[in-house]
Amino acid sequence: MAIETTPTTEAPFATQPNNLDTFRILFLVYGLLRIVGCLVLIAYISFFTFIGTIENKPEYSQIKNIVEAQNTEFQEMGFNPMIIMQIFLGIGIIFTLTTAILSILSSVHISRKTNYNLIFTTAIITCFTGILGILLCIFTLIELTKPHVKKVFNKE
Repeated sequence: MAIETTPTTEAPFATQPNNLDTFRILFLVYGLLRIVGCLVLIAYISFFTFIGTIENKPEYSQIKNIVEAQNTEFQEMGFNPMIIMQIFLGIGIIFTLTTAILSILSSVHISRKTNYNLIFTTAIITCFTGILGILLCIFTLIELTKPHVKKVFNKE
C-alpha cells in the first residue's frame, strides 16, 4: 500500500522552530519591570524634594535641625547636591520609561511578526540597562539573526 504525499504550499521556514513567543513574553516582563523601576526612581525624587522643602514645616522640628545643619554645609560648598541628585534621577526616569515603552512595543511586534528593525534596535538598547538587559539582548540577537527567523519577518 503506497502512501501518497501531497505537496504543501506552506513555506519551509514556517515549520522550523523558533523562540519568538518566549522572547515576546520576556520583553513584556522586562518592560513591566522597567516601569516598576521607574516608579522607584519617582519615589526617590519625591523623597529628595520632600527633604528640600521640609525646613518650612514646623511639625518636623527634629528633622528640620538636621536639614538646617546640612544647608549650612551646602552654603559653604556653594551648591546644593540635592539638586544634582534630582537632575540625575530625572534623567534616569526618562531613560527607564523609554526603555520600558520600547520593550513593550517590541513584545507586541514580536507577536505580530512585524517590524524586525525595531526589535533589533530595542535588543541593542536593552544591552545598556544592566545584567538582565545584557542577557536579553544577547539571546534575542542570536535568535533574530537566524535565517529562518528573518524569513518569518520578511513574509510581509
